[in-house]
Amino acid sequence: MESFHKDLALKSIANLGQYSEARLESRQVREFAMKNGLLIAAAAYKHEGIGIRFFDKGSLGFCSTNDVQNIAKMTPAAGAMVKKAIPASEVYKLSQEEAFKAEYSIVEKKRLMDVAVEDCVELLKNIDASLAEGGFSSRFLSLEMELIDKTFINSQGSEIHSLIPRVNFHYLFTNDVCQRFWQKGA
Repeated sequence: MESFHKDLALKSIANLGQYSEARLESRQVREFAMKNGLLIAAAAYKHEGIGIRFFDKGSLGFCSTNDVQNIAKMTPAAGAMVKKAIPASEVYKLSQEEAFKAEYSIVEKKRLMDVAVEDCVELLKNIDASLAEGGFSSRFLSLEMELIDKTFINSQGSEIHSLIPRVNFHYLFTNDVCQRFWQKGA
């Protein structure tokens, strides 16, 4: 997560009440789809967003956006709404916890986002060729690689950061003799 986004989140939650927290998430994605040996889609994109939750005098507030730059404009309005709701709201209480700092990630032998596009397409072609040789007349293969970067910070000084690479492979293939459905994975 970019340091600028973390600093912006810290500034945004600084004066929101007795307790506040921000959750920032960024997903960098590369996708490939192949149908019967033809590459039909290839895409690369990035999603990012932020969610802020805060408590003030026992009242709970929340705001979120996928435009991280916009959070500085949103939080004062959300804070004002919570202050107006305090007299009518149910009172929430939080437990007292110590600040916690942690960082975790999956160690990659080769960075997932550094894998060449040609290698991804070649992998799908090889799998498709093996299925075609096995008598499967209709084949759909999809490969998705994503890098998920998450940061949690709160007004009490806690900060937790994670960086998780993830690979998803989806397939659907049929033959002319019989049809069966198998689903594998988590």
